[in-house]
Amino acid sequence: TQTTDALSLISKQSNGTLASNDSNSASISADGRYVSFESAFNFDSIDDVNTVNDIYRAHNSTYQ
Repeated sequence: TQTTDALSLISKQSNGTLASNDSNSASISADGRYVSFESAFNFDSIDDVNTVNDIYRAHNSTYQ
């Protein structure tokens, strides 16, 4: 039996728009459940107009 791991891009908005700024300092939790990264791109709010990096955490949908 062969297992396959899938990779997917997480640094995009919920509507699929790709980030226009770099994301960096990525980290994956030990169990693979979460990925965190920082970016100056505004993923979460149109009101965040500064260019200071924010930290984001994405949940791996394989885990409930």
